[in-house]
Amino acid sequence: MSKTAEMALVVPSHIPYPLWKADNAADIDLRSWHSMALAWLGYTLLLEGCLTEAIDVLSRALLLDAQSVRIREWRAAGYMRLGEYNKALADLDQVTIVDPSDSTGYNNRALCYWVMGRTDEALADLMKAIEINPTRVQAYANKAYCHCALGQYSQAQELCSAGLALDATNEQLLAVQDKILDERYSQ
Repeated sequence: MSKTAEMALVVPSHIPYPLWKADNAADIDLRSWHSMALAWLGYTLLLEGCLTEAIDVLSRALLLDAQSVRIREWRAAGYMRLGEYNKALADLDQVTIVDPSDSTGYNNRALCYWVMGRTDEALADLMKAIEINPTRVQAYANKAYCHCALGQYSQAQELCSAGLALDATNEQLLAVQDKILDERYSQ
């Protein structure tokens, strides 16, 4: 489909969509070739839990802007929520190719790898995310959680300490730290 091709889709009726200046989207026939307009609609659908519709809209947006990291990340999130991890991984692979300097792509792909049971790849991506952005607290938390789940409590604690030095109130890190303590004392 070319960029000038007209794409029609019907916005689900339960979603009021003020961006299109409509109070009720029941019968809106949306025609657009603007990728970000479609992307934001897809993101809204994703937030509303309309996962298959969101993926459809985000896929249409990617036809118009195949290099968009944001659209690929959003679609990958939809695939992850549907349990379609290989499709999510394909999108996240593209994210790291298009923008290898963005730590978010590596962090998200690590989560996908983790859920797929590919621990070594998850840890490598989390290391890369921290390497790219040493202040990315979420990557410290995710990596600490991975090490904790593997029973590697010393490494997990080191990551918690490093992350908490950046943000002493981070709930994810505090939760992992509690888990480490629980695991160590239950042995």
